[in-house]
Amino acid sequence: MLIEDVRHKQPKVYRQWQEQPENVCPPEGEMLSEADQRVHAAVLKLLKRNKEGVIGLVLPEPLLSLARRLFTHGELGDLWKATNGHDRFEVIEVNAEEMCEGLGARG
Repeated sequence: MLIEDVRHKQPKVYRQWQEQPENVCPPEGEMLSEADQRVHAAVLKLLKRNKEGVIGLVLPEPLLSLARRLFTHGELGDLWKATNGHDRFEVIEVNAEEMCEGLGARG
């Protein structure tokens, strides 16, 4: 469903996704916290295997925003707006050993 359709047909769901995305489960989808755990586990595994190399991730939203937040320790941001940023790339440099230690502690 397009964002505009959700805004008009399901305004409560749209508003909740804006204000508390972690509490919304799309039909046939998963909670944002579940997706966050999957991203966390996958990134930790990649970092452990590639401490000296370069890793490239190609992710759709909202997984891209979850990974970005993990690497930058930033805010999740507006996931509705994030979907408009296709066809872009971003370079984020991290210290793999420090990141693994931090992610392992968050477990």
